[in-house]
Amino acid sequence: MGIPPSQWAWFQICDAPRERPRSNEELLFQARQARLPPGRGGLDLVGMVRAIPANSVVSIETPMHGLPDLLPPLERARMLRQATLGVLEPEVSRE
Repeated sequence: MGIPPSQWAWFQICDAPRERPRSNEELLFQARQARLPPGRGGLDLVGMVRAIPANSVVSIETPMHGLPDLLPPLERARMLRQATLGVLEPEVSRE
């Protein structure tokens, strides 16, 4: 049973490790500070994107301040854009 298309306002995209957090503290840290760029974790983002209505708004929601080697903001934004396009439009990201 899915959510009716009329109920979708937007879809926020990010990725996460395949392994679930082991504690509430780890879950909160990951959710607030350490999400992964789309396509660089263990979630089935392509499957999720296929399941949302075609006219849905997609935004990148990827807080990364808890991850090591954080890129400067502009470089990070460009990397997240490319990573997201790789999930949304795989054929575009290969060009």
